[in-house]
Amino acid sequence: MQSVTNDNFGPLIAYLVPGATVLFGISQFEPALKAWFAVNPAPAPTIGGFLYLTIASIACGMVVSAVRWATVDTLHRITGLPLPPLDFSKLGRNVDAFNLLIEIHYRHYQFNANMLVATAIAFTSF
Repeated sequence: MQSVTNDNFGPLIAYLVPGATVLFGISQFEPALKAWFAVNPAPAPTIGGFLYLTIASIACGMVVSAVRWATVDTLHRITGLPLPPLDFSKLGRNVDAFNLLIEIHYRHYQFNANMLVATAIAFTSF
């Protein structure tokens, strides 16, 4: 199993935390999810519950990211924020610099925009 490193921490947080936020909002209606979160002191969290919650959070986070792409990113384009012209043929030896820019800028945007969508979904679940 791969450990958490700088290479996979950004995507993990961009999907895991927003997904868990949505699942927590939905857990008000689903007893199995409530058991995975172990919000009551009586049922202790289990390894299986932790694993289910982690996998479900990542999957839910990927759905949240798709909803974010369809709503928030589209809203940016409608309000006049244009897509930059990308010509990957000129990237050449600057691939590492491009990846660094993605990690230090896009991952933060991805997390914050995903959390906006996840919080809206969780809020409407209450």
